[in-house]
Amino acid sequence: MSRLKSKNTDWVDLLRQSLALKEIRPIGKGWMTRREIKKLWNVGDNMTGKMIATFVKKGSVEIFTGRVTNDKGINVVSVWYRIKRD
Repeated sequence: MSRLKSKNTDWVDLLRQSLALKEIRPIGKGWMTRREIKKLWNVGDNMTGKMIATFVKKGSVEIFTGRVTNDKGINVVSVWYRIKRD
């Protein structure tokens, strides 16, 4: 069985670009990851998630999705939260 080769190589360029992405972190003060919030509030994973979900539902928290390099050198998605200041 022969393989069909596509002449459209856009996906290759997109893959190269995504692998070359650098860290994307939020700008400004007050941003915290879920892990930092958990440590600050001194609660468990479940309670941290419930509290964040409650604040998000009320609309009192801003959310930023970015990228960081983990301890193994892999670029991963990360989420930061910040209390809205009106």
